Amino acid sequence: MNITFRQLRVFVEVARQGSVLRAAEALHVSPPAVSLQIKEIEHQVGQRLFDRANRRLTLSTAGEYFLVYARRLLGTLKDAEDAMARFSRLESGRLTIGMVSSAKYYLPQLLAQFHTEHPAVDVRLKLGNREALVAMMQRNEVDLCDGPTTGGLCQPRRALCDAPACADHRAHPPLCAG
Repeated sequence: MNITFRQLRVFVEVARQGSVLRAAEALHVSPPAVSLQIKEIEHQVGQRLFDRANRRLTLSTAGEYFLVYARRLLGTLKDAEDAMARFSRLESGRLTIGMVSSAKYYLPQLLAQFHTEHPAVDVRLKLGNREALVAMMQRNEVDLCDGPTTGGLCQPRRALCDAPACADHRAHPPLCAG
């Protein structure tokens, strides 16, 4: 089967409305476009999904079963969209920060503020010298680092500013002091 999520949405709306015309209006597409999608789904499934009588569509037995799966698939897609939105808003996930030992003087208060704003983000710290931090960045073991460098991958308090987690530099001014 090769059915798109858009086709599944059309199918579910036709099942809900019982009419191609009303489904087309609800979806803001033309009735012929809806009819074409339904025909394509029925072709892909190999079953008649609707009984047609007097311009009214009712689900066939196969259609009733397919509706359960279509709703489940669309629900799973919605869950995935929600999860990705949480990541983009930093509602959850893991952030691994490489740091030098001198970061202990300023990083705790910055992390406390970050944790207040993003409580579901699991922050992990990895301690190392400059060379170790550069190596951790190169091996993708840390998402960002904070420590003294001389033009390497880490820059003092700048890497934190450039991270998506701290995209709003005004919200974290000490990170940008530099």
